[in-house]
Amino acid sequence: MSQSAQAEPFQGPDDREGFLVHTPYSEAFIDDLKEQVPSSDRRWWTESRGWWVSEEYWPVMAQLLLRYFDGYGLVDEATGEIEYVDRDGARAHQGGLGL
Repeated sequence: MSQSAQAEPFQGPDDREGFLVHTPYSEAFIDDLKEQVPSSDRRWWTESRGWWVSEEYWPVMAQLLLRYFDGYGLVDEATGEIEYVDRDGARAHQGGLGL
């Protein structure tokens, strides 16, 4: 079974821009996240059960996601389209959901 993560734009503490990331549980991932992203730029968002990371630290988070999971999907806030990125760097798009 593949394990992937999903991220979406999300305003964090003090209305700071960033991303809310949902992942399967991985203690090693959490340890690395806490080591590489300062506490002021990350937060466990209990209500959404995901990690918020500031926009500034998105490149670090993306690298961690590719290290610990099969890849991640990044939701485009404007279109709802999801860009999938896998460990090999391959990218694919899935159209947004129309209502």
